[in-house]
Amino acid sequence: MVSEQEIQQMYMQFQMMKQQMDEAVQNKQLLDQKRMEVIATKSAIADLKKTKKGDEIWTPLGTDSFISAKLEDVSKVAVNVGANVIVKKSLPEAVKLMENKEKELQEIDKKMTSHMQQLGAQMQMLEQAMQSAISEAQNPKQAKTKNIKKKSSK
Repeated sequence: MVSEQEIQQMYMQFQMMKQQMDEAVQNKQLLDQKRMEVIATKSAIADLKKTKKGDEIWTPLGTDSFISAKLEDVSKVAVNVGANVIVKKSLPEAVKLMENKEKELQEIDKKMTSHMQQLGAQMQMLEQAMQSAISEAQNPKQAKTKNIKKKSSK
């Protein structure tokens, strides 16, 4: 028979797992948002091939704010290559860099999804164990009868 203390420990473990799952869901949402940004950036860089020097574009300044600008050089873009290092890359190089970032994010997404599935399965098993323990604690006579039946059927 499972003690009340053991049930409390299972409950605390379940709550910790739930918190981990909530954090994982938030991180996955951030990852999905970052992936969408990378895809949009890749598309915008590819679209620059259709422009020429002197074309007017709208450039974002920040939240919902843009400014009109004329393109001077459409052959290169400045990209962050990591550790906040910005370098100029040709359009094909910049597109390739975005494709690599997208692949990286897809791999991270696969790992996160797998981790979340494993955590979900563990939570399910723990929840079933808790329900069984609580049921056993509430009805100790039925639990003893079940145990006797199990032993006699072996």
